[in-house]
Amino acid sequence: MSGPRMTRSTFPDPRPPEQRERGGMLRWRMALKMSMRQSLKSWPSSVLVVLLVLLPMAGVAAAAVYAESLSPSAQQRVDAELGEADAWVQAPGMPSGVRQYLDDPNAQFEYDAASSHDWIEPPADVADVIDADRLVRIELGSAAVETVAGIGAFQVVLGETWDPLLEGRYTLLEGRAPTAADEVLATPEALERLGAKVGDSVEMTKPEQTVTVTGTMSSRLEENPESVLFAGRGDAYELDGYGTTWYAEGWHATAGDVYDLNDQGIIVFDRALVQRPGDGGQPVLERGSGSSWAFYSAATATLVFCTYLVLLLAGAAFSVSAKRQQRSLAVAASVGASRADVFRIVLFQGTILGLAGGLLGSGAGIGLAALAREWFGDGSLSYTWGLKVPWWMLVGLIIIASVVGTLAALLPARNATRGDTLAALRGARRPVSVSAKRPKVGLGLIIAGAALVVVAVIGLVVTYNLPTRDLALTDKVYPVGTIAMILGPLLLQIGVVTAGHWLLAQVSRLLGRGRLGGRLAARDAVANPGRSVPSFGAIAACAFLATASIGGVATLTNMQAEGHSSIAPYGSVVAWMSGGVISDDDDLFIEDPAAVAPALAALADDATQILRDEGAGSTVVVSVPAGPSYTSDSDGEMRFDGGQMLTTPEIARPEHCAATDECSANFYERSGGGNQLFAIVAPDGLDVALGTEISAADRSAFAGGAVIVTNPQWLTEDGSVVVNSWRPEDVQGMSDAVFDPEADPASLPSAAHTETRDGILIDTETVFDESHQVYISPDTAAELGITATPSMVVADFPGITTAQLDSLRASAESETFSRSTDEMSVDLSFSQAEGPPAAAPWLWLILGAVTVLVIAASAVSLGLSRVERRPDDATLTAVGASPGVRRSVNGWQALVISAFGCIVGTVAGLMPVLGVVFILEGTGQEGLAFTEVPWLWYGLLALVLPVAVALVSWLVPPRAPDLTRRTAIA
Repeated sequence: MSGPRMTRSTFPDPRPPEQRERGGMLRWRMALKMSMRQSLKSWPSSVLVVLLVLLPMAGVAAAAVYAESLSPSAQQRVDAELGEADAWVQAPGMPSGVRQYLDDPNAQFEYDAASSHDWIEPPADVADVIDADRLVRIELGSAAVETVAGIGAFQVVLGETWDPLLEGRYTLLEGRAPTAADEVLATPEALERLGAKVGDSVEMTKPEQTVTVTGTMSSRLEENPESVLFAGRGDAYELDGYGTTWYAEGWHATAGDVYDLNDQGIIVFDRALVQRPGDGGQPVLERGSGSSWAFYSAATATLVFCTYLVLLLAGAAFSVSAKRQQRSLAVAASVGASRADVFRIVLFQGTILGLAGGLLGSGAGIGLAALAREWFGDGSLSYTWGLKVPWWMLVGLIIIASVVGTLAALLPARNATRGDTLAALRGARRPVSVSAKRPKVGLGLIIAGAALVVVAVIGLVVTYNLPTRDLALTDKVYPVGTIAMILGPLLLQIGVVTAGHWLLAQVSRLLGRGRLGGRLAARDAVANPGRSVPSFGAIAACAFLATASIGGVATLTNMQAEGHSSIAPYGSVVAWMSGGVISDDDDLFIEDPAAVAPALAALADDATQILRDEGAGSTVVVSVPAGPSYTSDSDGEMRFDGGQMLTTPEIARPEHCAATDECSANFYERSGGGNQLFAIVAPDGLDVALGTEISAADRSAFAGGAVIVTNPQWLTEDGSVVVNSWRPEDVQGMSDAVFDPEADPASLPSAAHTETRDGILIDTETVFDESHQVYISPDTAAELGITATPSMVVADFPGITTAQLDSLRASAESETFSRSTDEMSVDLSFSQAEGPPAAAPWLWLILGAVTVLVIAASAVSLGLSRVERRPDDATLTAVGASPGVRRSVNGWQALVISAFGCIVGTVAGLMPVLGVVFILEGTGQEGLAFTEVPWLWYGLLALVLPVAVALVSWLVPPRAPDLTRRTAIA
């Protein structure tokens, strides 16, 4: 016979009915005692199960403890916020009809929808509206201070922060409190940044004064302590405009008091109300941030996935363990143990081992969280609240671990009650038969899962393309379709596992015509479904997760790459400069380009020198056309100076027209959208600005007046670039007709002057944005009447380090403060031009992670297989089989189980990935095309990985057989 026999579920049970159990709790106690003895006796499999439960529980417990430790407890929060005060009060103003949450004053909700929502102007002082024994007023100001690295921006806390009422919120660490206007306190981190010590003098540039550091102070809730100073009340410092905080002593607010103050534009943080807000507290679903919910969602998904894997692999381990206990269980049955007793003995082993794994995993999780805090703790506010253990959450994890262990032992316990006691005492094994019902159920689930994905994809595409796609009814189709695309592959996997024994039987029939090793391996997998089916199910789950993750990463990086553009070549360092004239009402805008250009030119020289001092190679200054001078009236309308022109290149063949010959550029594209989209570069700096080598001929043509472009959309059919000159008032404030290619030309303004210049298309690795796709030389800019203003310095800076970037940014901060005046503000910043995110590193990471999981699952499966096959190995050796045959059986068995799981998981994971591809194509959205699906990675996952696992299994030599363990043939 070439395969296992098929049986019907209606096959009569030959076992005689049992009498009703007697003994009650005594039987449960005996079953529990025997379970503990069996767990200790079969300690290798017990350790395996404990480890399988322990590892995911330790990870989840560590994540829970680590996350809990990043935020303060309720008591820590009020102590840090208030110190010794009873409450604080702020008057930021708020719309009418809005109230604060009692436990989070900065979070507000609308309680009166009928309110006008007019802005409530708060009082300047709250002393008259609250009945407090004493108030301490604290304000925030700013200052520019000379540091070791240059000039830095500092926050100045103004007020008597050293008052005993604020002890805990602010703490005087060393020295004394300031007693004069030219004295300050500093945090220890700020003192280090200043390069000073207590008693030293420090120079300020805004305000211009010399101050003496009289001591150090800590600020409990400060995220950036290296930039904080403390001073008494005074008018020398510019207030930041963040409002004032009054700390109250001897005043406790009720909920009614808080709401009455809200009606006056005042919010309250009260010690008692924050800890016990009652109905006025913030709802749980609103309390966490988006990152917190994402974290807990990811942790929950991880726990569910790990639980599924543990159920499968621990179930396989219990199946092997139960078979090895067959004789012991038969002895118990022969002396009076009922089938229920046998069931409980095996089931309790799962409970005991699951409980042990949960307890050890929770303890390990606490230790891992403590180590993680030591490793990742950077001294910031999040790491100062101490280690917090969410005990109730850990108790829940321990209960989940016990349930998982119990469920993993459920099926092996059920199988242990079957069979003949006498045959078990002889050591005979019952022939395995394949159910005729399960393949039908599994096939139904497989078809249902695939159909669900197909219907979801078609439904989503059709719904999106309907004219009524934005109605409330059709909006419900989108979440339902998304859920169906996730549920479908899961049903397919469940179907494959349900029909797994039958599928393995079919593989066995195919391999039955092959070599001896393959035949024996396939038949062993069919003969032990309790071990083989969960094993390939676990591998399939890992492969499914990897396939879906690879597809998600590829889709995301593809979309980011398509929309990515840069202002400079990838990897280069850019010094970005901007500036403006300060008007009388402190609004920043460029009134006179001639007044700003000299300051930016000097700033460009300084930036070039800073870059060279840090080790940059070649540098080039990139300039942009100075915008036309204008003034703004009280209504915000721009008034341009007469006679000035706006000179722009014209998009001749827009990128979005590549798919059709009938598409043409609209007025917005022809006029540059009112922006002078030229980058002005000296000919000898083209290589650095474009990140590629320019030929001598192209450089010469560029110097002679040609225009270099990095995108063919700027070129006409004959390779020219059209340059238009417009009156600024004609282009600014155009209606929506500027985006309509079919708009009547008579309704649109005409260019005052048009000319064409030779175009040179340069192919670059960098995808530049539209403002940096058209390059002209300074001489060409002068010919076109363009006034150049330095915009950035591009430096070829290979291998720049984080420390160098930090140094450049510190220098930029110093330059910004030193060159800004009361009449003019300039800004310098440094950054590295980065290319689009690469998918390969993430794909390798995912493949590496799933490889570890697959190898781990395979190792568990194959390790159990080798243990369970020891009697068979002894029999093979006794009848003359060579070690090569046994090695071949190991390799083939690894190939069958791992290939089965990897292929099934990859196919299931491809379903949602291809569904997303077809949805994007069907709805005209940008994204991953069918040809861009990472097929190579899926080939590595589905085909190469199983072969590698099989090869490793073949290379590991089998254990020397123990001929005394030969199985009796019954």
